[in-house]
Amino acid sequence: MIATLAEFKSYLWITDSSQDTVLQLIIDWANKTIVNYIGRNIESDDYIEYIDWNAQNSILLENYPVSGLTKIENNTWTLDNPVWETVEASSYKLSPNDWRIFLLFNLIRGFQNYKITYTAWYTTIPADLKLATLKLASNTYNTQDGIKSESVNWDRLEFITSMSNDVISILNSYKDLDV
Repeated sequence: MIATLAEFKSYLWITDSSQDTVLQLIIDWANKTIVNYIGRNIESDDYIEYIDWNAQNSILLENYPVSGLTKIENNTWTLDNPVWETVEASSYKLSPNDWRIFLLFNLIRGFQNYKITYTAWYTTIPADLKLATLKLASNTYNTQDGIKSESVNWDRLEFITSMSNDVISILNSYKDLDV
């Protein structure tokens, strides 16, 4: 979860619990909307990725940033009956700047023949991402039924969009990258 109910209430300066049910719905929606927009889960978790090796000198992982690389294993048998052998840690290096693993040796070409176990994403959610979530939730809370303004004679309705430009700007730096 990017932002909690307590953080949302603090952001709105709400101290009582009379609106907790609706506030929880809004913050849950905002958290889910942010994750969907980014295109990835952003909370720290362990992942296992199977890759096809085709002679590159680096491996791009699906989830990033990578906070820990547990191991790389090579399938020495078949897809139906894999036998996994651990690759020496001294033969690869995790880039400190992104989610790439640089290889210091030549891997064996094959289909689904390498298994990488690693930890990715954030143990502490970045402040700007948390703020974007709170802003999105606040915008929803402060606009009733999505109507920003209306005229008396109904000749003009202005609807507010769910995400403001400042929220989108923050989220785009975390958005799913095409690699």
